[in-house]
Amino acid sequence: MKEVDKIRYLLKGIDPLKSGKGFNFENVVTGISDPPAYMVQFLAFVMKFYIKPPVMEKVTWVTYIRYKKHDFMIRDYKFGSWSIETDKKDESTIQLAKEIITKISRASKFLDKPLSKALRSQVEKNNFYLNNSYHKLNSFYKFFQERLLESIKDFELAEKQAQKPSSSSKTPLHGLIGSEAHITEYFEKKIGYAYTKPPVITSYTFSLMSFFYSLLDFLFNAIYAFEGQKIKFTEFKKMRWEEKFRLLFPVDKNGELNAFFSNFVKIKREYRNPLTHGLSDDTSILIPFPKIGLIPTSYEYLSHKIHFSHVHITKDEARWIMDNFNKFLQYLEKNDPYRYYFHYIEYGFSIPMLKKAMSELKSRMTSFEEFKDYMEGYAKYQEMIMNMEL
Repeated sequence: MKEVDKIRYLLKGIDPLKSGKGFNFENVVTGISDPPAYMVQFLAFVMKFYIKPPVMEKVTWVTYIRYKKHDFMIRDYKFGSWSIETDKKDESTIQLAKEIITKISRASKFLDKPLSKALRSQVEKNNFYLNNSYHKLNSFYKFFQERLLESIKDFELAEKQAQKPSSSSKTPLHGLIGSEAHITEYFEKKIGYAYTKPPVITSYTFSLMSFFYSLLDFLFNAIYAFEGQKIKFTEFKKMRWEEKFRLLFPVDKNGELNAFFSNFVKIKREYRNPLTHGLSDDTSILIPFPKIGLIPTSYEYLSHKIHFSHVHITKDEARWIMDNFNKFLQYLEKNDPYRYYFHYIEYGFSIPMLKKAMSELKSRMTSFEEFKDYMEGYAKYQEMIMNMEL
């Protein structure tokens, strides 16, 4: 009861109306998405406001309220938004509408905590859908892949130009002494590309790695849903990256997948993890030694080249990393059963964890061509629902 009393206090002054009949409402504020429409509907239930059936196109519910002697209608709309309308639009009602939004926002934030606690109990039962973030993550990955390819291309072009013999001198610096412009030009060619382009390649490679492993985390969750693992999702989320990979893919029985697994572990250990953790693991510890200087605790750490400022990810290393990522994604797109999962994911639909919903979906995966036809029809159906045409 304490939660209900608090919500009533936060919405104090907003009273329900049984009907908006006889009023000619017009929009005051439209397209409100924070808080989302479903939270406003929950508040209406808590406050025992009267939820009316749809009275207009692409609206599923409306409720009528009175606030400071003025009548308003609150209604939902597609894409999770909602609007406020009034029977008399002027400066005063516009201001009152803003006050209503503020009150609803505060009450929604309070209601969200107990609601979230109740909803999380459904996660333990795998009674939920997984939000599909594939296109967002993939767009970041593709963006940095394009930038990385461009930087490698620029580096190779600068490298070729720097290797060209000088047409005006027998030796690189012959005849250039005293000519600051010529000396600058020479060092720009010979040294500039080595100390400017590699850091760019390193930066884009690191960004590429970050978003690939983020994308991979999402794909792990999605494949978990399709594979119907017996363990709970909450337990699966706690597993280490390597454990998830071995659980979802037959690494020991498939040489290609085993190679991907080994390479991804290497990339994480030698490139991605050190950068993610601020290059501050044991390889960053240097011991002062008389007459020698600073030395690592083991010279083997020198093989971790990414830790030292004068060495960067080379273009060949960047290509190797990128090729492994792309080939793995291509593997998922072309091989059973993953290509079915990937095709569904590419449509952007939420992924069901519910056994009944997933069982229905997987029953369609008998032929890839038939599944593509099914997904095309399913997409049209979902678009009609989203646009409230059904």
